[in-house]
Parts: sequence; C-alpha cells; structure tokens
Amino acid sequence: MPIFRVPDMEAEWIRNGKPIEFEGEFWYPQDAIEVLLDQEVYLVGEYKGVQFFIEKSDVRPYKAVFTKFDRNKFRVFRKKMP
Repeated sequence: MPIFRVPDMEAEWIRNGKPIEFEGEFWYPQDAIEVLLDQEVYLVGEYKGVQFFIEKSDVRPYKAVFTKFDRNKFRVFRKKMP
C-alpha cells in the first residue's frame, strides 16, 4: 500500500494559481479538493518538486490531476477551457 508524502505547506506556485504541465497540456489548480486514499490514486509525475496523481479509475483523456496537500486531501487541477 503506497503512502505518498504530505508537504508541510502547499507549494507557493500552486497557491498562486500556476499550472502543472502534463502530457503537453496545462492543468490549473482549482479551489476544489477531493478526499482520496493513497490506494485510490496513481503517481504519474512530479512537477517543480511536487508529486501529482490521477485517480486509478480515470482513463484518457483524464478529467483531473491532483496534488496531495494533507492526509487524504488532494488539490484538483483541470485543463483550462477555451
């Protein structure tokens, strides 16, 4: 059972609304959070020192990516719509 690290504080670039670049697209942090167990997410990368995840049940094209900021709490990132 993976246990992913929990940062002491959410990265400043996330709090400032800066995106994650993943698979050639930009994903922007939302005010929304998801309560997920580590077993429900899959680590897909690291951006600027922050691990990011997808839900194991999600398939391409992904609906959201997530960063962990507390125990079982994940920040939602979505693609910006035109």
